[in-house]
Amino acid sequence: MSQDGRVQPTVQPTGQLRGRVGVITAADSAAGQDLARTLAAEGMSLVLIARPGAHVRGLAESLEAGHGVRCLPASLDVTDPDAVDRIVMHAEQHVGAVDLLVNLIPGRLTDALLPTMEQRGRGDIIDVP
Repeated sequence: MSQDGRVQPTVQPTGQLRGRVGVITAADSAAGQDLARTLAAEGMSLVLIARPGAHVRGLAESLEAGHGVRCLPASLDVTDPDAVDRIVMHAEQHVGAVDLLVNLIPGRLTDALLPTMEQRGRGDIIDVP
């Protein structure tokens, strides 16, 4: 455990997620940041979503520099269908097709991403209560 009380991974990263893309909502929360660091260490490029986008911009830059992954920080109201559609399109154009959605807060991203995941035959959605 680190000095700030966070659990530290005990397994060395394998890079098994290189080339995959994940979306994390509430990426500015402690859980979102920890998850982003873990997935980036495994090679996953990320879309980091938070209402105040400035809070994840520094995290995105740090993950890109430290792990060589692409990160897209985004300010987004996950309950706004138009905003969700725009960020999904922007993410696919700039980071790639989404393979993983981690919902740390509920919203409409599942509705926007699930059809594409089903069409590709690949993808996972994790809702964290």
